[in-house]
Amino acid sequence: LLDREADPVGLALVGSFTMIEDVWFGGPGVVVGVGDRRRSFNLAVNHVLNDDDDSETIFLAGIDAQAGRRVKFFVEFMSSSSLIDDDDEFHGFINLGLRFFGQRHSFSLAGLRPLDEDLDNFILFPMVMYSTHW
Repeated sequence: LLDREADPVGLALVGSFTMIEDVWFGGPGVVVGVGDRRRSFNLAVNHVLNDDDDSETIFLAGIDAQAGRRVKFFVEFMSSSSLIDDDDEFHGFINLGLRFFGQRHSFSLAGLRPLDEDLDNFILFPMVMYSTHW
């Protein structure tokens, strides 16, 4: 809706769908970004539904920084407290990875880690994401 390169703040409508084992969740949202093509700080609000017909409004915060001509490193935090587990020890997700990008398309390879106090030796769920920009 607003381009960070032309305006001081970027604004975008987004949609997402994620599947982890037998659980899916996704929904519409809005992203606000400050920065430029080389690095940015982004905040998002999503209304997320899951396969149990539960819904939750979640907040995301993330940063990205260009690491090469067409590569960025990114870190994101998602505030979900109940999408996967209603346990009091579950505190959302951290997502980190690399984003390969062009003018209109990007492809991300990342790891999604639940912030839970009882993960034993678990490190992260692998995540692949494709985005297109109009």
